[in-house]
Amino acid sequence: MSQKTANLQRITVRQAAEIMNVSERSVYMARKLARLRPDLEDEVVAGRLSLNAALRIAEKRASEPQPRLSALRKAWAACSDAERNEFVLSLEAPAHHGPPSDGW
Repeated sequence: MSQKTANLQRITVRQAAEIMNVSERSVYMARKLARLRPDLEDEVVAGRLSLNAALRIAEKRASEPQPRLSALRKAWAACSDAERNEFVLSLEAPAHHGPPSDGW
């Protein structure tokens, strides 16, 4: 079975802006949006959200603290090596369909 490959060429930001009839700044903004929140790209393309609005949402979310992640990191740092090993092993174990036995 043969595989076809795309003949992709790298283009400059200036070329991309000219092709899409937008400013170079818009190309940079779109690239940043794609990196931060690719899920918002469809909203921009569909016209339901401006590029500026989508980028504001993306940047706000990127700068907001993540309370659950912070709590997990804090708990991890407070654990002993034995507790960490036990936790990692529990993640690798088959799924358990009930509350944890220690009430956590």
